[in-house]
Amino acid sequence: MTTRIPDTFSDFDLKNVEFLEFVMRPFTGPTGTEADDDASLFVDLGRISEDVLPDGKDNSEDGLSLTSIAQGTLTPWGRIPNGTPDRVIAIENGRTEDLGLDGLVSTVAETYEAAFLETTFFSRFVASLPQGATGNSVLDAEIARARQDPSGDDYHHFRDETFFKAPALFGSRDGRRSPEAYLQQRFLQFYPGHELNTFTAQRTLDETSASKTGNSETPNSEDLNQSGGTNTENAHFQYRIPLSAARLRELAAPERIDDFVIGETKPGSGWYLIRIPVRLPTRRVGGITDFTNMESIRLWTTGHRAPATVRFAAID
Repeated sequence: MTTRIPDTFSDFDLKNVEFLEFVMRPFTGPTGTEADDDASLFVDLGRISEDVLPDGKDNSEDGLSLTSIAQGTLTPWGRIPNGTPDRVIAIENGRTEDLGLDGLVSTVAETYEAAFLETTFFSRFVASLPQGATGNSVLDAEIARARQDPSGDDYHHFRDETFFKAPALFGSRDGRRSPEAYLQQRFLQFYPGHELNTFTAQRTLDETSASKTGNSETPNSEDLNQSGGTNTENAHFQYRIPLSAARLRELAAPERIDDFVIGETKPGSGWYLIRIPVRLPTRRVGGITDFTNMESIRLWTTGHRAPATVRFAAID
């Protein structure tokens, strides 16, 4: 998860920024079990590559052609725009620019030729998926969703009951067939889902969603800092916080004063106050040397054997 730091706060020296502070509680899976022993949360601060689809191109919805696929606009990851950006989502004859960063379509496929479709572009991936029931309802549901949306970029509002209560698309929970998605799944395609996520596209094109509510007014783009291109530089400070309950309890002990974990907000609650001295990173990535140009912050996690959830009460 990456977001841009406002220009007025990007110079940490000028603004005298000394700490990053947040309150969090880690979980694993829908049952709320504890995070794995090796699980860690990483916080990156600085200049972070915007090249989400690693092709060195400026992947954006703005300027995508609605009628043809021009020579040179296809990459191994999808389709790039060749039109003039105008920061407005174009919709015409059932077609739209609002197709996600890959420029390919799955939601309104009936209005496009085969060459525009995710199922065509990623046909080798789709063909590699197991045929028929596997005997594992969770895996069967993952396969069904992959066939429907090979890029995994379709937008669904968390109140989209038509999608989240479709039995074929969501597997069992606690050994039983789940009639609907659990809470975490309902948010997995809200912010990350870029295809048909604008208010205009939802109102005019999405015929399956009951909510018809988007989350954006403008085209999505890799260009977070709005520089007119995709920044591929990685030069940032990195901070590591363990997520396992045992390790957090150990670091939260009052006698431990050499780590980022200050303590539980309330004994036994599982909510921890994390205070990171920004000038004491776990490591440096790239050629960053100071704190005068902190463009972005990125949170990511690794070391899990099962789906994990980290809840944040505040980030300051």
